[in-house]
Parts: sequence; structure tokens; C-alpha cells
Amino acid sequence: MHTTCLMICDLSAFFAEEEFNPFFEFWRKHCLGIIDSQEVVSLERITHLLRISARTGLSLQMPEQSVKELLIDPLVLRNGVIEVVSNGMGEFASIPKGQLCYKRHA
Repeated sequence: MHTTCLMICDLSAFFAEEEFNPFFEFWRKHCLGIIDSQEVVSLERITHLLRISARTGLSLQMPEQSVKELLIDPLVLRNGVIEVVSNGMGEFASIPKGQLCYKRHA
């Protein structure tokens, strides 16, 4: 399988251009799919899955902080995703205590 790798270095140039909104919406939908497919997921895991995305055949090489700011934060604001901190127990057992993670609002 051929994978296309996208490396985004200067995000401000892309984000400022109205024509690139579909680019970010595509990746936000993909992030939403990752969150929906797991009970709870860390930012680190989302970033990792974007880099090895077999589902789309694309790979997004983006720093973790940029994933949060450009892809995840808008989902928190408008798509019923909540940002929580792991307590290391129950549904958070696989995520270290204190790590930021995301889940769908019930």
C-alpha cells in the first residue's frame, strides 16, 4: 500500500488561507473518528495514529501541540468532544495518570 506523507512545518501559512479549511476539516473528521473508535484517547495516541493512518492512506506529520490547537481544540468547541485528565483507573487504565485525553461527551 502506498502512503502519502504530509509534513506541515509552517502551519500559520496554511491556517491563514481560507482555501485550506477543507484540509483541516478532513483531518478533524479523521481525529473525530479516532476518538469515536476508542473509549478515551490521549493526544499522544491521536498524533501517533495520524502519522500511521492506514484508514486514509495518508500520514500527517504534525507536532503534538499543533494537532491539539488546529485539529482537536475545534472539536472540543463544536463536536461534543470533551477534554479530560486521566486518573489512571477505569476507562483511563491504559493512560498514565495526569495525561490529557479526549472522549465523546455522553
